[in-house]
Parts: sequence; structure tokens; C-alpha cells
Amino acid sequence: MKLRCEKYRKEVESDTPGCEHPGEYCRFRESCVINFLGRESDREARKESGGSAGDEDENG
Repeated sequence: MKLRCEKYRKEVESDTPGCEHPGEYCRFRESCVINFLGRESDREARKESGGSAGDEDENG
């Protein structure tokens, strides 16, 4: 499945989601499925590698 970046009007594969410009301002970020899935993927990776529990409360 392809996901669409609203800011850059670009399609991203859903099997490897993640914002390609995480340091830039984006007015769509809070409602962005790409950003959400990328953060969830990062959280899972940290959990598997033994990351700290404090990282679970990441808001942005």
C-alpha cells in the first residue's frame, strides 16, 4: 500500500514508513499517517533492543 505525503505530494511505501524530512516544519505532522507509522516502528525497534521505558511517552 502506498501512503501520500501531504506536504510534498509524494508517495511512500507503507512497509517502510517514516518521514523523509523529520527536522522540517510540517503543518500535517500531527495527523500524518506516515509520521505515526514511522514513530510506531521506531518504538517497536527500541522496545526490542531494550530501550528505556521513558521513550514511550514521546509526543513529537
